[in-house]
Amino acid sequence: MALSPQAAAIWPKSTARHGSPFVFGEGEGGYSGWTKAKERLDKKLGDAVDAWTFHDFRRTFESLGIDKCKIAPWVADVCLHHVGEHKKGVKRVYNHADYIDEKREAMQAWGDYVERLVTAKPKLAIAA
Repeated sequence: MALSPQAAAIWPKSTARHGSPFVFGEGEGGYSGWTKAKERLDKKLGDAVDAWTFHDFRRTFESLGIDKCKIAPWVADVCLHHVGEHKKGVKRVYNHADYIDEKREAMQAWGDYVERLVTAKPKLAIAA
């Protein structure tokens, strides 16, 4: 499994709470109801953020993962389940690698990055 320790730490709590093998959702089918969930989240956020979509999470991982976490672009593609240049054309016929180690390292770098953002102490502005 290609999870960072941060993500792995919440896995058992989530599956035990729902009685399901899925991290999100309940029962046998996993999560559904994205539209209603997004509406509830948008309502909670109010004007705190501009309009966004769930796809923005993927775009953020791709951009900041490569830029800030130094995740190789082809590894970011694999993490997002994109067919990148490394598996296009004839390479797709031959390359069936899962890249578990690379994905685990990428998820660790991303987990560390997000953790730093969440736990960072705000810098105080000093009046001149």
